Amino acid sequence: MTSQGFRLSLVFLCFAPVLLAQTPVAAPPLALPLPEAPGGHIIFTRGVPVTAAGGGIRATIPVSRLFSMRADGSEVKPFFAAGDFVCAKEARWCANYRLLCFTSDWQEARSCCVQDIFVAAADGSATARITGAETRGPAPLGYGAVTGVLRDNTKARAGDMHLEKPSGLIHITAQGADGLVVHPGDPFDMQMVDADTQAKLGKERWRRFYLPKVAAGAQVWVKIWASKHMGHLVFAEVKPGVVNDIGEVELNIGNYFAGKGCVTPDGKYVVGMGGIASVDTKAGKPLFDADGRPFDGTAPTLGETQALCVWDAATGAIAWSWDASRAGFRQIRDPVLSPDGKWLAMGFGEFSMESLAVADLAGLLAGRPDIRPLVQGQRVLPSPATMGKTGNIGCVSPAWSPDGGRIVFSRVWLGEILAGDLWIVNADGSGLRQLTQVGLQAIPLHACFSPDGRYLAFTLVTGKQGHIRPEQFLALDVKMNICRLDLQTGQVVALTNDNVSAEPAWGPR
Repeated sequence: MTSQGFRLSLVFLCFAPVLLAQTPVAAPPLALPLPEAPGGHIIFTRGVPVTAAGGGIRATIPVSRLFSMRADGSEVKPFFAAGDFVCAKEARWCANYRLLCFTSDWQEARSCCVQDIFVAAADGSATARITGAETRGPAPLGYGAVTGVLRDNTKARAGDMHLEKPSGLIHITAQGADGLVVHPGDPFDMQMVDADTQAKLGKERWRRFYLPKVAAGAQVWVKIWASKHMGHLVFAEVKPGVVNDIGEVELNIGNYFAGKGCVTPDGKYVVGMGGIASVDTKAGKPLFDADGRPFDGTAPTLGETQALCVWDAATGAIAWSWDASRAGFRQIRDPVLSPDGKWLAMGFGEFSMESLAVADLAGLLAGRPDIRPLVQGQRVLPSPATMGKTGNIGCVSPAWSPDGGRIVFSRVWLGEILAGDLWIVNADGSGLRQLTQVGLQAIPLHACFSPDGRYLAFTLVTGKQGHIRPEQFLALDVKMNICRLDLQTGQVVALTNDNVSAEPAWGPR
């Protein structure tokens, strides 16, 4: 197997027959096709409480699931559900509403990522996992076993409860291992592998792991993870018919992930965010490029903590990627494709002062990124108008109108508190105006247009008690509901009141 086999595989084009021809993943329980309804349906993310146990502790935590409802907020039904601890979120329709992108950790045992971009055909005929390379098609020429030593240098890791997984265990899988997950012993029962390990028990835990059947190849990924941000992706040579020792592996290097996907109308490219959950802190750079080779600063990479990525559907390669280190350490936030697939809108700039910007997709693919700010982010200095307070204003969560002529986005104030409103601007940067006035105790985010362009659905984030503090927002210690704004009358109507609903995606059915 060559390094091509490690590129994040894309297995779809725009139409359902091609999706089927590209060996889609086993169909999850998606409620597609949606029945016809006046005004269409809104697919959205809702936090569902699930009880987790580990280390003698029980806790109820919210797990993201996808639901659907009618445009008036009625008939709320599950849209995607595949197990208690399987997350699904970030639904987005393509411009012609024939494909739906979403993010999930479903099938994470078969993926090199801890969360992936999926695409489903609107008629329900096929679903494809876009990211996370695995052996596809004919069986490889041989299999080998893989062993190694896991070095877990996080204190008390064995007794912790990992809230994203019910077992509290460390999970290990590999490319071509048919989704087999192994656990290197009970969390409290470690195999001693070095003579001096006993002296390290207060700080480190070392465990031998063994994967009995892994596809042979020049570079095969082995994934070790305990939670979304705690893990390591290793690329190693696996020879057939023998036990391959990949040596010592640390748990705290970082996991690969992908999300916030959107697809061009012709199905040729998928745009989204990808990267690894942490970087090599000594080198300050990504560990591997898009092919799994050591990063040399030239090839497209999976990014540092987050990178804007364009995946090529025909070859399965990352056609282009751009992370903060290549962008002058400016953040790239919430990329979304225009209806014609030619432009990207995004938040771009210094953290919390992102500008609303657009970029030509063809320029990105040619290696000539031309980022054009439409609405500038700001640093606010103390003044009587700000009651002597400082803060930053950033532009995030853009969405295009169905005709591609306007962009709606959130302008968010970040200081001692978080606040914001929805604004709209023409695609050429003219006609900027404010749409909402929600006050200083709320933020509207994740806006999307109705298919006829008359309404907006959006997430209204409010504090549980008064103002929203930044630390509360990061911990999701807030209330979230979906509202609908009539762009002609300015009327706002709440569609949910459960305080755990967000990220609407409005389709015509």
